[in-house]
Amino acid sequence: MDPTLLAPSLRDTKIQPIYSRIALFATAFFFGGFGVTTMAALNAHRLGRLKQDGLTLVLCMIATVVVAITTLLLTDESKDLSRIATRGTGFLIWLIFSHLHSEAYRAMETFGTDHPAPYKAFGISFLVFAVMISITAALFMVFVGRAA
Repeated sequence: MDPTLLAPSLRDTKIQPIYSRIALFATAFFFGGFGVTTMAALNAHRLGRLKQDGLTLVLCMIATVVVAITTLLLTDESKDLSRIATRGTGFLIWLIFSHLHSEAYRAMETFGTDHPAPYKAFGISFLVFAVMISITAALFMVFVGRAA
């Protein structure tokens, strides 16, 4: 018999509720991979699993930078491909973290816990988005400068 079966399941520490999947989806739509990765990092911090999700968060941010630079290099005048690729990356990252945090979402639904208001997280995601776009643009200029 499993010894953890009879162990108490309630903790003394309270875990903060995480931002909803809809908030992450909206962030993916408006801010792409940079924004949704930031929001997922905030959720991981609230769940106390930042170490577990750290590598995934870093890989998602790197993938978003690579996709942004690649689409900027491949497109001349059309911004549509860049916009689609950035949002597509955001939606893929949304799916990844919806799966990774699915246990917390189920627990919140089971206990009827309300999700926190996402306005602060949207603001933080916007700031990270702006900074990362600036860094990506600088990297793009470095790559274009070397290619020319």
